[in-house]
Amino acid sequence: PHDYLDGDLLGWGLRNSVGVAEHPETGGVYSVENSVDNLRRRGRDIHRDNPAEELNFHGFLNGSREDQGGNYGYPLCYTIWSTEDFPSLGDLETGDQFPADRTGGQSAPSDEECNTEYVPPVLAFQAHTAPLDIKFDGNGTKAYISFHGSCKSNLSPHI
Repeated sequence: PHDYLDGDLLGWGLRNSVGVAEHPETGGVYSVENSVDNLRRRGRDIHRDNPAEELNFHGFLNGSREDQGGNYGYPLCYTIWSTEDFPSLGDLETGDQFPADRTGGQSAPSDEECNTEYVPPVLAFQAHTAPLDIKFDGNGTKAYISFHGSCKSNLSPHI
């Protein structure tokens, strides 16, 4: 038998981290995450251009606890991709996190809480591009991310 509780927590509050890779030089662990569809904010449908898909960093597997075990916000906070016509935009920019509408009378965190209480992504990708995997080249100077995409996307990530 294997004790699955005897390990390192790399992160939680992640929705669908389908691709995970370790950087070959630093040992840093990264994942790509598919976000949700059919999201609403302040009563408005924002699913066409939001939320963003994500590249997340989860720390190192070298015995260090640095950057490990953080909460990435799901299902309370999501990453903004398009700021165009975004309800109550305020100071939010692409890559920042925001709360969506909650059902059943549950309260949502504020924009500020989403951006201070949860781990932000390293990089935001256009909504509905569906990153599936990440691989590094031998020395870690390049990362390759495969996208499944959909008819809703045109693959132009903001860096």
